[in-house]
Amino acid sequence: MNLPEATKSGIKKAATFSGRASRAEYWYFVLFTILVSFAAGFVLALSIGANASTDQLNHATLVLRYVLYAVFFLPSLSLAVRRIHDTGRSGWFVLNPIYSFVLMFFESDPNDNQYGPVNPIE
Repeated sequence: MNLPEATKSGIKKAATFSGRASRAEYWYFVLFTILVSFAAGFVLALSIGANASTDQLNHATLVLRYVLYAVFFLPSLSLAVRRIHDTGRSGWFVLNPIYSFVLMFFESDPNDNQYGPVNPIE
C-alpha cells in the first residue's frame, strides 16, 4: 500500500469501524494528515502575510487547527480501531491512548481473525 491508496481507503472508510487495516495503511494516513496540516498552515501563513498581527495569526491558526481536527477525527478514529482489529484485539483498546499507540506498531495477525480476513492490499 502506498500514500494515495491509504488516503483513499481512509477517506472512503471514514465511518467504518469493522474490518481490518494494515500497518502501512494506518501510518500512511497519519503521514497524509501531517502533510495536509503543514500545507494548510503554510498556505495560511502566506495568505495572512507579514503585516498581520500576532493575535490575527494566532486566531486564524486556532480556527484552522479545529477545522482540521473536525475533518480528520472520524477517519482517524475508525482507522485506529481497524488497525487494532488487525492485531487481533478489540477496538475498545483505542480508549487507552498509550496502549493503543503501542498496538499500532504490532505485526498484523497473519491469519483471518474474528474481525475479518487478512487485508489483501499490503
